[in-house]
Amino acid sequence: MINAVLHFFVMYLCIMCSIGGLAVLLAICVRWKRAKSVSVLDIDIKLDEGAVMPIASTSGSVGYDLFVNRVEFSPLNAETGRQQVKYYFGVSMAIPSGYGGFVFPRSSVRNYGLRLSNCVGVIDSDYRGEISAVCDIQGEKIYEVGDKAFQIVFLSVMQADFTVKNSLSATERGGGGYGSTGG
Repeated sequence: MINAVLHFFVMYLCIMCSIGGLAVLLAICVRWKRAKSVSVLDIDIKLDEGAVMPIASTSGSVGYDLFVNRVEFSPLNAETGRQQVKYYFGVSMAIPSGYGGFVFPRSSVRNYGLRLSNCVGVIDSDYRGEISAVCDIQGEKIYEVGDKAFQIVFLSVMQADFTVKNSLSATERGGGGYGSTGG
């Protein structure tokens, strides 16, 4: 049986190649491989003038790089002595219901004097505005227009229905926190 299937497949390849269908066959194989290996989320996107489409730098990248489209500085905070910078990416998205976009710094942030002010940016599925990130400036070097500065990761999320109870189920850990499991 396996030989018959293999023979059929080889014959199919020969026929496809002989009539110039190699490109079609390759496209089918690539799409089949992609469909078997990774789930793809279709997202409508709007790009402002000069904005760059978010990209996955490698085939194994989880995050899509966001490129700085414009920069805005806040006034120096007299109490803290710190200043913030807001990065606009010129990108708006219609993230499907049931998913969220999560904006993280790229690993290159270690080369800059920046800290994302809220640690992770959460982009809800019903948000349609421009995606941006606010950083606390902690050094001299910052991202400039055109730089790959942050990355957005898309994750499936769940809604919750809360039920108020007088007590919760017992666990080995209980209410222990902040190092209670060791370390």
